[in-house]
Amino acid sequence: MNKAPTSTPHDAVFKTFLRHPETARDFLQIHLPASLRDLMGLVEQIVSLLLTGLTNDSQRKTLFNYILRTGDAPRFSEFIREVAERSPQYKEHLMTIADRLHEAGLQKGRLEGLQEGLQEGRQEGLIEGRRDEALRIARTMLADGIDICTVQKITRLSAEDIQGLSH
Repeated sequence: MNKAPTSTPHDAVFKTFLRHPETARDFLQIHLPASLRDLMGLVEQIVSLLLTGLTNDSQRKTLFNYILRTGDAPRFSEFIREVAERSPQYKEHLMTIADRLHEAGLQKGRLEGLQEGLQEGRQEGLIEGRRDEALRIARTMLADGIDICTVQKITRLSAEDIQGLSH
């Protein structure tokens, strides 16, 4: 004897409440146990949900957006590929998501590399500029007859650097 689930006032509230993707995401982030956030452990449940055909496009989109934001990001592509292999009717859509994520990851890596390179270049330029200025000051001091020890102390240049200027 299967008993049909009865609707409670809470059901209506939750259905209304969880219709908004941001609200649903926030609710699940707060209340979903960390053990369920491991994406690879959810493959079977997600595939079952997709294969039942009870979800619409909006719900699937919300689901994958939520998973993307809260799941184990480094393994997200692996998760998407696994779900795609097990649910052929959604494979093309899921692989498009995986490809976009891969491209976004590459773009982010390029941008971070560029920013790091620019920062290193600025730093090297500053160091070189300070050294050039110290050498210019040392030349002027030596030309004014100030002894090498004083020039070295003030400019913080090495004795070899200052010796190279006097020739």
